[in-house]
Amino acid sequence: PASQGGTLQPCLRVLALATGTRCIGVAAMMAGNGNVVHDCHAEALCRRAFQRYLFGEIESSLSGQEEDSLDHCSILERVPDCILNGVVATKEPCWRLKPGVRLHFYVSALPCGECTLVPLNSTAEGTLSRRADLGAPADGQEASLLEQPLMDCNRTGAKPSSGMPEDPKACGIGFHCRGILRYKSGRSDTRPESRSVSYSCSEKICRWNHTGWQGALLGRLLPEPVTVATVVVGGSLFDEAFVQEALFDRAGPPQAGGAVRPEFWHTKVPFHSSRESLEKQAATAGRPRAKTSTAGLSIIWSLARGLQASRSISAAAVGFYDVLVGHTGERHGLRCDRPACGGQHAAAVDAASWVSALSKQIMARDAMLSLSCILGSATAVEQWLASGAAEVAATGQQHSSEVLLADDAGACPPVAKRRREGSSEDPDDDNKRQALTATLTYAWLKDAAGGAAFVERRKRFHSSGPFVHWPRKRSIRFSIAASAGRSESAGAEGLADVAEALPPVDGFVVAKAPAWQ
Repeated sequence: PASQGGTLQPCLRVLALATGTRCIGVAAMMAGNGNVVHDCHAEALCRRAFQRYLFGEIESSLSGQEEDSLDHCSILERVPDCILNGVVATKEPCWRLKPGVRLHFYVSALPCGECTLVPLNSTAEGTLSRRADLGAPADGQEASLLEQPLMDCNRTGAKPSSGMPEDPKACGIGFHCRGILRYKSGRSDTRPESRSVSYSCSEKICRWNHTGWQGALLGRLLPEPVTVATVVVGGSLFDEAFVQEALFDRAGPPQAGGAVRPEFWHTKVPFHSSRESLEKQAATAGRPRAKTSTAGLSIIWSLARGLQASRSISAAAVGFYDVLVGHTGERHGLRCDRPACGGQHAAAVDAASWVSALSKQIMARDAMLSLSCILGSATAVEQWLASGAAEVAATGQQHSSEVLLADDAGACPPVAKRRREGSSEDPDDDNKRQALTATLTYAWLKDAAGGAAFVERRKRFHSSGPFVHWPRKRSIRFSIAASAGRSESAGAEGLADVAEALPPVDGFVVAKAPAWQ
């Protein structure tokens, strides 16, 4: 709410937005080394742009920037002592949403995956209306015959993920399996190395609703779950109970001290550039019936400030603005600065126009720079991350025992062996912290910056329903089989007879910014 004459007035402000329907395959994920955006669906990009906005708001609150207009009125407030569920948890700096601030998430169509499988009552609805065998009525046939009641479900191109049963593709309501995990859409004849292992937007939104929309990199700075009050879905299809089950309830009821179930609303106000709207416009104009292809580019914007806005593709735009090529995960920019090996070297990031600020590599680096601003120095950040890693390890909440840091010999002491709170100072602590920041991986950074509370929420989510089968990307590898001479994706458990294997997807080393070195 905004204040006018001492009275709070409700108002709406756009904080982040994005478009997009594409994603990249597992081979491109591995080769990208964190420099490409894996998932260019609008929901994922919008949430990542929102994370940049949150970092910018925290930085601005420390710099003392005046909030002289609605656009510059922060939604966050600093908490003197980090209070979690009414209890003073730590003395480290943390923030929370201001009282009265409510977040709303709008998506112009049902998110891909489970949410898309809403029941249909007529062949004139959803994907059934585009089927060729249910085309326009023949001469003398009434159009109403195509709208006879039936029991069916909307179709999705999202494929069952590894370990999930295949869709039976039976007639009617049994065409798809219900309640399983799904990857992003893709052609059935796609080569294994080109298939996506990004989970569908239904799965991701369900996880954000339970763990918090701020994500792991902001987990300790925003220790309470950042939740949305409403999820508003556009388009002609909607079933409130079905959508609620897909985007929240299938991971369990709200937990004490955890996320709150949002309200799920529907709007029939059309998004004029959606596939559904364009197909209706074509039908109204009498043009031949054809499937409308989605745009290959993704447009992203957020009301970010400071460092978070400086990464914008255009200096003329207010806030952060970016354009991505959906099928490559790269910024729509120059190509003359591309490394010869296709962008695998993190050292080329500083001068690379094709690397988006929404890539994990740049998001992690900017998070480190923001933390340096918040905590005062790079040394303070090293200590802060080390304490967070030790806290997570001490509670036994790590998802795997994989080696997260590696020295020249390929091994490193586990994080659990780091100094515990209150123990005597280890003379090798400085060397350990230097080794930590020299070989800091993205997977490790998420745990260290997320903290025990966030990791506990994430663990609870992944222990419910079908989500127990959701492997973290640190366990997904792209392997090259020596005997077959071809590439294929494999889980961590299937690498026994593989000759060569690249590091896990989130096992790349975060390249430090020059200001941090």
